[in-house]
Order: sequence, then structure tokens, then C-alpha cells
Amino acid sequence: MSKKQVGIIRNNGDVHTAQIGFHIGRVGVSVYVREYWKYKSWFIIPGVSVDAVNGYDRYVDIEAKILFVGIGIRFIWIKRKVKR
Repeated sequence: MSKKQVGIIRNNGDVHTAQIGFHIGRVGVSVYVREYWKYKSWFIIPGVSVDAVNGYDRYVDIEAKILFVGIGIRFIWIKRKVKR
């Protein structure tokens, strides 16, 4: 029988993003706040974006954006094995 692993998803090293989350095995959820000031991006009209990425890990972001701040939730499927 396999042993389930629970862990904390830490920030990815980007100083313009703060996130915290958790994973159980290879499935995880995190909440994050991102500032777009470094990209000189402004969102005058508030909006919602949905992004899906299939890279080292697969994830789907649902993010609300207003002015130069985005607040979102990320659903993650970790492809690689979790280190013990």
C-alpha cells in the first residue's frame, strides 16, 4: 500500500508573487497574490483570467485582476515524484 504524502507548496522564488498552499500526494491547491507593476501592466476594468499550463507540472490558475494586483487560486497536478 502506498503512503500518502502531505506537504506545503512554497513560493517559487519570484519576489513579485506570494503564495501558500498544500498538496496531498501529487495533487495540490495554492492561493497566491501577484503584482504586475514590474510588467507595467494595469487593469483599469477588473477582470478574471483562467490559465492552464502543461509543463514540469500541470496547473490551472483562476485569477482576479484589478489595477496592478492579481489574486488567484491554483490547482496543481505534480508530474514528478515528490521527494521524501
